[in-house]
Amino acid sequence: MGADCELPLADRRCGLPATARCTDCGRDCCASHQAYRRDEDDGRVTGYYRDLCEPCLGARLAAWRALLARLGELLDALGAAGMPGSVKRVAFETERRWFRERTLLREREPAVPVGRLWWLCDGEEGARTRRLLATGITASGRWVLMNAAELRDAAGAEPAPGQEAAVVAALERRVREHHAPLAPAC
Repeated sequence: MGADCELPLADRRCGLPATARCTDCGRDCCASHQAYRRDEDDGRVTGYYRDLCEPCLGARLAAWRALLARLGELLDALGAAGMPGSVKRVAFETERRWFRERTLLREREPAVPVGRLWWLCDGEEGARTRRLLATGITASGRWVLMNAAELRDAAGAEPAPGQEAAVVAALERRVREHHAPLAPAC
């Protein structure tokens, strides 16, 4: 890389040879200042982020915790108001008995629609694909697919990361529309 670590120490820059460049702040960082993942159980380092420094990871985690706290407040406010705007969801299931097959319609937990968000789905030959699908959030805080046909087609689907702010904004709009009691955002 040819650069030196630009992260500050007590009274100067670190100055060790840089091994990465942070995409958040644009500074070069050495292995000591590079962000890393820890095992939740025993605290062991399990890997490094190639494009993130430790201070920026701390800032991202703080923003993530604040976003989750806000999401919890919004769900509490909607739950206290009886989940206004929630929609019944159904899913198709196939039941096979002996030599015949029938399609059943099962009711699922109601959810508040939050718009079309990106989901990671299992594609052909084990590849993961991104699909824009109608999404809702349940009273328990679970992200769910709203369309029964999409639910059937999106095998192994999980929400793509980085869309939490969009969900919070959609829920804030929903709360304002239905005048549910809500604490102001920090």
